[in-house]
Amino acid sequence: LMNDSTPILSIIIPVYTVEYYIRESLDSLLQQDLSACEVLCVNDGSTDGSLAILQEYQTNHLDIFRVFTQTNQGQAAARNKALDEAQGEFVVFLDSDDYYLPNAIATIITYIKKYPLVDVFYWDCAVTTEGNRYYTLPHISPVDQQIIEYYDWEHEQYTTTPAGCVCGGAYRKAFLDKNHLRMRPGVYYEDELFIFSIFTCQGNVLALHLNQPFYYYRIGRDGSTVTSLREKNFKDRMTVTREMNNVLQQSQCITEARRHKIFSMYLQNIIEGYQYGYIALITKMLKKEDLAIISAGAISQHEKKLLRLLKISPRLMAAYKTNQLLSIIRRGINRFIK
Repeated sequence: LMNDSTPILSIIIPVYTVEYYIRESLDSLLQQDLSACEVLCVNDGSTDGSLAILQEYQTNHLDIFRVFTQTNQGQAAARNKALDEAQGEFVVFLDSDDYYLPNAIATIITYIKKYPLVDVFYWDCAVTTEGNRYYTLPHISPVDQQIIEYYDWEHEQYTTTPAGCVCGGAYRKAFLDKNHLRMRPGVYYEDELFIFSIFTCQGNVLALHLNQPFYYYRIGRDGSTVTSLREKNFKDRMTVTREMNNVLQQSQCITEARRHKIFSMYLQNIIEGYQYGYIALITKMLKKEDLAIISAGAISQHEKKLLRLLKISPRLMAAYKTNQLLSIIRRGINRFIK
């Protein structure tokens, strides 16, 4: 049971060499009502002045900020460290180069209090680049559903599924602990696996797609894992996608929406790998088991067409999907794989 001294919200921030961004992120928090919060910052072996900045904020706000430091182990390990230390009823994640909109934390806590049986709250994020800001999909009215129902409901209504941005949700700490849910260390895109694992657990979820999102997610920063697709990124995305399928099989909550999510990730991996020149690596990594998983998730006739092309050649499929083929060749393919 929670007592009066227990924070409602633990805000977790992994920090690695972001001295040019971290103040904006922390200041966005200090503009919030943090009276029911704790902020856990984990310095993951930063090589710049990030740790000194964290210690400055901790000194000035001892009642709120808790700072941990470790050798560089990656974002997932830093988040896991904070998860183990968190004392709040719920946890949220803030990346050290992102920031919250005004009143976001108070609004989240209001919904936590309003729906005391809900284990996971989920909302949209806005996206900001270095020069532009724009919003995500139009808002959806809040809906209270079982997690196993919500995943498929959103897929049916909006042909989407919950995204892999872990910063777009608040998660009951006891729910995560009960289901042994932590980040997968050592790989990029651990968000995708973590979110997918949450949405294949038994529990409740409240979808909060509001008129304005709570969170600004920065893309395009130098050094960001989403700035470019390196070979390790590609390999890790394939690893995470396979592990998502393992989670799905073990959960026994297999639905069309979940299979299609995995299909979409495979397709995205292959196409982006092709665009970044990793076609030989794609061909080497794709096994018969992968093709069987992809086959199970193909729904539309167009997707089944892409699957047939993939079995012939990953290069051919990716070139077809990205309109890199001469029109005469494309027409011939269309006739061949009707």
